[in-house]
Amino acid sequence: MSRSTSSNLRELNRGLDHFVGVFLVAWVVFAPWAFGSTTSWAAWTTTALAYAVGLVSVARRICWGASGCSDPRWNTPGRGAAWSRALAVVAVLVVAYVGISVLNARARVLWNDNGLDFDYRDFVPWLPTTYDLDATTRAFVRYAGLALAFWGTRDWLVGMTRGERHRAEDGRLGREAGRVPGRLRILLWTFALSTALMSLVGMLHRLDGSHDLLWLRKVRMYSAESMFGPFPYRANGAQYLNLVWPLVLGFWWILRREAKRTLGPGLRMGGGSHIVLLPCAALILAGSLVAASRGGVIVGLVELVLVVAVLTFSGRRQRGIHWMLSGLVAFVFGVGWLLAGDFLEHRFREIRTDQSMSGRTNIYASARRIAEDFPVFGTGAESFMAISGLYREKPSSDWPAYVHNDWLEARVTLGWVGYLLVLALLVLVPVVHLRHGVLPVSPEFRVIVAIALGGMLLHARFDFPFQILSLHAAFLVVAAMATVLSPLPEAASLDSKTDATGSE
Repeated sequence: MSRSTSSNLRELNRGLDHFVGVFLVAWVVFAPWAFGSTTSWAAWTTTALAYAVGLVSVARRICWGASGCSDPRWNTPGRGAAWSRALAVVAVLVVAYVGISVLNARARVLWNDNGLDFDYRDFVPWLPTTYDLDATTRAFVRYAGLALAFWGTRDWLVGMTRGERHRAEDGRLGREAGRVPGRLRILLWTFALSTALMSLVGMLHRLDGSHDLLWLRKVRMYSAESMFGPFPYRANGAQYLNLVWPLVLGFWWILRREAKRTLGPGLRMGGGSHIVLLPCAALILAGSLVAASRGGVIVGLVELVLVVAVLTFSGRRQRGIHWMLSGLVAFVFGVGWLLAGDFLEHRFREIRTDQSMSGRTNIYASARRIAEDFPVFGTGAESFMAISGLYREKPSSDWPAYVHNDWLEARVTLGWVGYLLVLALLVLVPVVHLRHGVLPVSPEFRVIVAIALGGMLLHARFDFPFQILSLHAAFLVVAAMATVLSPLPEAASLDSKTDATGSE
């Protein structure tokens, strides 16, 4: 290959790498703000951005391979690479499983004024299938895009910024152990600022009492109290906020330590960009309470106890850290009680008289009957709404669109085979994190990321976050982040312990 061709490919590689970052940031911001990607146009735009992240990343990898040049990345340890390959294989199997069910569809749903009819067709009974061809086709397209975006996000995060490349070339990067990698910093700042604004808008909207989502879109079946921020369903808003605020607080923690290590005694009280992150985290957490979702409040409080415990233990020798965390908690509960105290009290009192959990117990019973009738391959991805109507106790009963338990809905729609594949994905994420991480960060932040992901999985036991595309996408971005995190080098860890005895 000529020198000019190699140089052109190298420049193209960098250009494509830049566009992956642009599409990723756009994806992270657009997906929740576009009414939670709950409208058709928003869902397809979010899906298109996911494909853009993934496919441009694939093109970059091809270009890099053709150029024959070194790729400036954070060092990838040889050990544990098999676990990353296993994660990729299982991800392909999940998408292929849904794709086969589309090709082997048992029926297409025909909706009409009286409900629905099924257009049955021949199928192979020992292969995955679906009873709602159109819904499962949409699911396949989205899942494939999400899988591509997951790996595109992971590949982009382990790349170096221009400044990091230059510092690596002259040997300065090794002396900056403990500094937050540049691209991880970009992604976390994006989450922090976008979500803090979202929480603020949600609280202002709740105060205003508008029945239009973001003052723009009329939503049938939802009252002003039922929505929060850009999400038509307040619980989905709380679920998104509960995924993000632990990341923001953890980001504040590691940037604060970085500033202390860099500036030392020269760091003034309130100095450094990290100071912006603490009010952002407080604002986001307060929003999860103001949303007035009972599940959101419970999960948010569980996360708060765990995160505060982690940071308090880690910073037990640092003067001022306890006051900062106490101030955070006081602000959150103060704002939450001021804006939603009466409504929250009413919501939790309803638990005593609402034996059906807002109708969930009936839905759970119907879903379990469906799972018993279709145990192996399920009814097809995202087919529950069509099938659930056939299992109602009487024609006048409500026709549920979701199970309000994503774990159970996965069993219903994917069967035991697909359900076990999804469980394998969830198990492999922490394994890859432990065995094949790349980006060095503090142990506190790694634990906090696990708490954020665990909170979403806990939400999924009583609601449907993974049926909402924007929440599913955000979870996968954070999961991709988790798989590339690694322990700090020993020297940086020792520095962190030394910093723990310093003053704020």
